[in-house]
Amino acid sequence: MTALLREEARKSGPILVHTDLRVTDSKLQVLDQSLWHYLKISPEPVTLQRLVIENIATGPTILMNRGLLEKVCPIPDSVPHHDWWITLVAAAFGRIVALPEATVLYRRHSGNHTGEYTKMTGGFGQQAQKILGAPARTSELRRWLAASAKQAEIFLNRFEGELPREAQVMLREYSEIPRLGLFKRKLRVCRLRALPEHGIVRNLGLLLRA
Repeated sequence: MTALLREEARKSGPILVHTDLRVTDSKLQVLDQSLWHYLKISPEPVTLQRLVIENIATGPTILMNRGLLEKVCPIPDSVPHHDWWITLVAAAFGRIVALPEATVLYRRHSGNHTGEYTKMTGGFGQQAQKILGAPARTSELRRWLAASAKQAEIFLNRFEGELPREAQVMLREYSEIPRLGLFKRKLRVCRLRALPEHGIVRNLGLLLRA
């Protein structure tokens, strides 16, 4: 709340504040003090293009002001992930503040709706295994592509008249990815999803599976 009020005092507009999480197993034994470290992700940058691809704010850590609440609602029933939708709106029309402290225990167990996360050690051996195993994970990636493309299309339909032309083009092109043929799909994925912050190995695996 302090961070939210401080940001509101600096400048008005829609604001989202979110935090890190502490990762635990099903018995609440700590696996990592930071979900961001556990998954080797960063809450920055918060560009609309990056957030169309992946969400960086986890639902139970989100605090928003009234300006963002009014912009977010009503959340369409068909969006794949509500916290992701909220983050997209904040990125497009307001500001996102990430606090590095963990305020939530993120409990991993077999019944998680979002699936089991695997810790990313970043070692060469694991990265090589990821590349070699990429073809077997093609269907998983394409389901994720379909979900994020659907959300981009819904977002564009809702806010098209309020978005800059560049953002409109990006969202439209991204929403088309699942409907493209193999060659065009890979080119489009390479252009829109292969972000520099993901690194060469991750982007190569993405291209192989797209």
